[in-house]
Amino acid sequence: MNSRVRVSSSWFAKQALYDSCSTEGPIVIVNNSNDQLSFGGGGTNGAIVNFFYPDQSTRFCGLMNAGRQHRDNWHLHSGPLCKAGSKGKEEDVDHTAPHPPGAIWYNSLPEQRRRGTNVTHIVHVVGPINDANFSNGEDEATARERAAKVVGEATNNILVLAESKLGARTIIMSGISAGIFARGSNKWKETMYDTMRTSIREHCEEKSSEESSNSMEVVLVGEW
Repeated sequence: MNSRVRVSSSWFAKQALYDSCSTEGPIVIVNNSNDQLSFGGGGTNGAIVNFFYPDQSTRFCGLMNAGRQHRDNWHLHSGPLCKAGSKGKEEDVDHTAPHPPGAIWYNSLPEQRRRGTNVTHIVHVVGPINDANFSNGEDEATARERAAKVVGEATNNILVLAESKLGARTIIMSGISAGIFARGSNKWKETMYDTMRTSIREHCEEKSSEESSNSMEVVLVGEW
């Protein structure tokens, strides 16, 4: 795709993923979240919690997996969640309403939580779900293309946020809405991957004229 982009066979819960990244600067990781910004659960969310918050990923003396927990746990263990585009102002998460597809939040990762990695921030993105609630009466193809637009714009916004505001030298991402949110549809899944590839390529090409020493590496994990 681009010299600044590579695919890793590792996953968010593996030390090897972070060890393979440059040690020259901050790493930002992207959590594919549900509309409640839940703490833990499955997929990227569960893997991130299990790795960086092992003490919070279990209950009952560590004998049972806690699974999905309230979004407040991001705040309690990592500081406040900030809304992307808030120009540095901290915005409290609305505790009553779900967040729409494409919504992006982020929080810092305290040094004591980093487990020897250079991960400084976690970005949370709400992906569209391939269901009747999202399609809202649209035919399958129309809903899928609308979802792709949401994912494409979110991907670009995440890259800009990580590179320009969070100072990332590496960003680690997986397929947004390409896992369980695809609800078993290979067409939906591949469409989400395609739109992400396009957004990543365009972002990298736009930045290609800048100093290479300041370029952010994009690491893709999952079924790329």
